[in-house]
Amino acid sequence: MIVTDVDQITPENIEHILKRIVDEVGAYIYVKDAEGKYIYANKQTCQLFNCSVDKIQGTDDSQYFSPSLLEQIIE
Repeated sequence: MIVTDVDQITPENIEHILKRIVDEVGAYIYVKDAEGKYIYANKQTCQLFNCSVDKIQGTDDSQYFSPSLLEQIIE
């Protein structure tokens, strides 16, 4: 969906619009829960980890980084 007028932004399509923006921003964007598990990751983050948005949900960094790198990330 291409928004050409602010009137096209509705409660029904705002989630779609925001996800599209987050996917196109050119940065690694993700959300984790309090336990460090991924709730959401944008397209660029999923490409880095070679997985889909559905597959990343519920996983944590130990599934994507080596133990030594994970230790550095935690620090």
